[in-house]
Amino acid sequence: MSLVGGDVSYPIKSISREKISSYPNIVFIWIDSWNKRALTNDCMPNIYEFADENVRFDNHFACSNGTRTSIFSTFYSVPSLYWDDFSTAKISPVFIDELINDGYDIRLYPSASLEEPPFIQTVFQKVKNPRVQAQGSTSFERDKSLTEDFLKESPVLFNQDKPFFAFLFYDLAHSIKLPEGTEKKFTPAWDYADYASLDNDTDPTQFFNLYKNCCYQIDIMVGQVIEALKSSGKYENTIIVISGDHSQEFNENHKNFWGHNGNFSKAQIGVPFICHFPGEQHQVYTHRTTHYDLVPTIMHDYLGVKNDIRDYSAGCLLQSNESRYWQVVGSDLNYAFIVPGDTILEKMPDGSLQITDANLNEINDYQIDPTAFNKAVAEMNRFYKK
Repeated sequence: MSLVGGDVSYPIKSISREKISSYPNIVFIWIDSWNKRALTNDCMPNIYEFADENVRFDNHFACSNGTRTSIFSTFYSVPSLYWDDFSTAKISPVFIDELINDGYDIRLYPSASLEEPPFIQTVFQKVKNPRVQAQGSTSFERDKSLTEDFLKESPVLFNQDKPFFAFLFYDLAHSIKLPEGTEKKFTPAWDYADYASLDNDTDPTQFFNLYKNCCYQIDIMVGQVIEALKSSGKYENTIIVISGDHSQEFNENHKNFWGHNGNFSKAQIGVPFICHFPGEQHQVYTHRTTHYDLVPTIMHDYLGVKNDIRDYSAGCLLQSNESRYWQVVGSDLNYAFIVPGDTILEKMPDGSLQITDANLNEINDYQIDPTAFNKAVAEMNRFYKK
């Protein structure tokens, strides 16, 4: 179960376009380490209301359990196993290339640095004068700073003649640390994430309450961004996507996993996914979708790209209910296929194959479908030259 390697072919065919009369603005709001259980009316009321007004995908999965691999796969719409080859060849995401070709004003608002992981050399390599990191010594300060930066620059974005793309990336739910004196809406709660004290018998309540208090603060900031878009009159012509790069586990599987980068279960790759699409009414989709689906949906439905989406993507159109199973998640060293039943076929760093059910219980007698397996491996290698 390995990659072919070598020269890449991305996109497989040159992008074919039709001119459209009006391009939408696009705003991605990403929350690092966003556990779906935090998206409630009492914890995140602004985003909850946004979800209740727009299109929600309730069975959605990130492309990995870590930031580097998930952000790569979201923007390139191919498995992050291609990271080294794309980085070496200095290949930019087709999505970013098309935004540049369409004259979009691209603005980045990251809390943590885009230099580590080096997204500035991969995903955003063609973005001019990128903001690499927000100001501040803590995640809370940086998250507030990036929000203020967006709000400060919004009059320029809203009043110019060209469309804009903004990427806001919040970090507080990842750091799970609030300044002293910050409101604690959920109690009892820890003062800090005490990972050293965790074991399989730890009651997660106080830790999760600390996490929810962080998400509550993020929601206040995101609410300001949404309100700015609404009050500007640009809201209706703006695609707004709110999601996370991966989730944050609080021992949901009862296997002593706390955090992320530990497994490929729903507790670490299942994330909220909410979209405002111009002209679309509130709807809830329950079929399985993935981060691979975002770029082809925008390219196909809103940017006038006529190619078969397989020319540049491993995903599907979001509204399509075709199967997403045999989804590839992870990195080149440690990756897995998610197959029907959310069974996880994981290639371990030592080369062995571990098979578990959706709750990480090992399956010893699992019979792999060889036809489906070979097809999945071929699909995984599809963006290498034959």
